[in-house]
Amino acid sequence: MIWIEPVYSREGYEEALPEIWLRAEVARRLVQAAGRLLADGYGLKVLDGWRPLQLQRTLRAEYGAAIKRESPGLTGKALEERLGAFVSPIGGDDPPPHSTGGAVDLTLCTTDGAEVDMGGSFDELSDRSFPGYYEGRDLPPDQVEFRDLRRLLVAAMADAGFWQFPTEWWHFEYGTVSWAREANAEPLYALVDTADPED
Repeated sequence: MIWIEPVYSREGYEEALPEIWLRAEVARRLVQAAGRLLADGYGLKVLDGWRPLQLQRTLRAEYGAAIKRESPGLTGKALEERLGAFVSPIGGDDPPPHSTGGAVDLTLCTTDGAEVDMGGSFDELSDRSFPGYYEGRDLPPDQVEFRDLRRLLVAAMADAGFWQFPTEWWHFEYGTVSWAREANAEPLYALVDTADPED
């Protein structure tokens, strides 16, 4: 089961679409991942897909301001690195993954669409967002489930061919530049900065 909830549209971002757009192959692979999860009693809730560059600019500015508020001593390269952990820059050689249609933000949900607690909120600007945050340490009993749920999500997505962004447990890519580096392949998708993508 796949549930759709365009989070940025819901939150009132003018640049956000009221629906989720993905490349056809990305959507097909999501169905594959969701099929695997259904056997464990879970579905996928898709929160974001293709994103216009203007929304990317807005999010980058907002996240940058939030990181400065939370860590006022962070400046220069250190600030840019922390910001880059949560939102891709615009410009340079690599297009922002969301602006190619090859990136998707999602979470586990129950079969009736209720989001599952993954031990950190979507778009949380903290280390809890890192996929391995609950790995490699003794966990109190109430946090073991977070580790196991993240493992379940990444296994289903990896089996469907997705690569997980290393600092966001909810962000997966297929066909992007980053995916291509990990897969030792050529990128499949380029920048699409229009509300009328071809695929």
